[in-house]
Amino acid sequence: MKKNLNSSKNCILIMEKNSIIVKIIAITNISIVLVLAASTTNLHYLLFAFVPTLLFWLMDSYFVYREKIYRQFPDQSLGNFYSELMLSPKSIFTELRTGLLAIFSSINSMFYGAMLLTLSILSLSLL
Repeated sequence: MKKNLNSSKNCILIMEKNSIIVKIIAITNISIVLVLAASTTNLHYLLFAFVPTLLFWLMDSYFVYREKIYRQFPDQSLGNFYSELMLSPKSIFTELRTGLLAIFSSINSMFYGAMLLTLSILSLSLL
């Protein structure tokens, strides 16, 4: 059991690091797009920035979702967790709910929402 706890803690740390890396890459991507859009006043750069921002949001939400799942491991044994996950339709709805909560978590919504709002305002100002 102690080995399982250490494994789940390591997985949680990896998911947290991945989430931070995705946020850093998203900020870098938006910064480059904003510099290009400002230097050429071309609306296409801003419009192309929406898709990567949404993809980074989904990728970051996936890491948050997996982190929430790994945080449940100390409460359950690994064998029990996987058997319940595979056999119970109730667990599928629970996972879907957890995934949606990860997408619209307060941190992700504020972080990526601010990026999308900035891109929207700049796109409208260039029209």
